Amino acid sequence: MAERDTWRNTKSALLCPVIWASWGGWIVVMQRVETVFTDETGQEIDYTKWIVEGFGGDDKPDNYGTLAGKVIKLDYA
Repeated sequence: MAERDTWRNTKSALLCPVIWASWGGWIVVMQRVETVFTDETGQEIDYTKWIVEGFGGDDKPDNYGTLAGKVIKLDYA
């Protein structure tokens, strides 16, 4: 429910959009994104520069991805 509510209240371009959430928040459907682990040379990407302040969630590489060429946070509640 927290991700659904955060998305409804902010609609931030830094967050992955929530498409649908079940009553009670047990199921959350988010837009499909490409996860970001390495750059085009195969080097691990320093995701710390993308950390979105003010939102919860784990700040680890697999909680970030790209949508329409922009880096967004997937786990933010």
